[in-house]
Amino acid sequence: MMKEKVLLICSILVTLSLITTIKPVQAQRVETWMWVSPAYTGPDEFFDEDVVAYKTGTTALLTVSIRNTLDERMARTIVLVQMDWAATNASSGTTVDIPPNGMHLFQVSIPVPDTTIATNLALHSYIVFMDYNVGTVVHSDIIIDSTEPRYLPFAVYSADQLDYQNLSREYDTLWTAYTELPPQVILSQEISITSKAKDLFIKAAVEAALGDQSYRLGSFSDAKTHYDTALSYTRDAITSDIEKAGVFEDALIDLVDAGKSCLSMLGIAFTIFGVGFLLMGIGVLIYLIRRSKPPAA
Repeated sequence: MMKEKVLLICSILVTLSLITTIKPVQAQRVETWMWVSPAYTGPDEFFDEDVVAYKTGTTALLTVSIRNTLDERMARTIVLVQMDWAATNASSGTTVDIPPNGMHLFQVSIPVPDTTIATNLALHSYIVFMDYNVGTVVHSDIIIDSTEPRYLPFAVYSADQLDYQNLSREYDTLWTAYTELPPQVILSQEISITSKAKDLFIKAAVEAALGDQSYRLGSFSDAKTHYDTALSYTRDAITSDIEKAGVFEDALIDLVDAGKSCLSMLGIAFTIFGVGFLLMGIGVLIYLIRRSKPPAA
């Protein structure tokens, strides 16, 4: 019994010594990754979080840069993307041999289906993983899991959703570009604009608020319509304000020109008056000289 225990302990020690002498295979490293040219990236009020979004009927493109950190071994690699709506994984194509310490940029094209297959009313998850061979050993590593908080969820946008995002950004840009102030300041008494322009700005702000409310409730078509109207009011307000300012400037220029003409006429009049006064003074002087001479005998 004691002999068996000794043999067991020896075998365990030998196994542990072998494990410590085996050099572990290092996984390849992801250097960079990104979604290329999405239709929209940022906060979405309907989903109440940040998203990366592509429009239905388009193709999403994911790029992943992978470095081979394996010591003196070639890694035959491929990148795959599993979208939650798809029955098969999207692939980067054929496998690529990455040399030791080498790097390769993989591109995966993902067709975005219509909303009957990939709903636009819920966010989608995705998993990105790489398969690679080192000799005869096959590895599969998950490199991106969108369920983790650090990754943006994937949104499929309808045409109305994308139009809303584009129109709302254009609306905000117009406000900033023309006034360099937020709407709440423009609509207060803190800045001087014409009454007509202010009325139009108020109407625009109301339509924008209605558009945001409609979008939050999932009425994407109504949201788009409200923002179309808000942009129309905003453009009219800016045009009205510029035209009014232009009329005022023209009137001011005309007033200045009239003043210049008046001063010019006054200058001529003063010149004529001065010459006349000089001639009159010479005449008086001659008269006084003549008067002072004694009469001839």
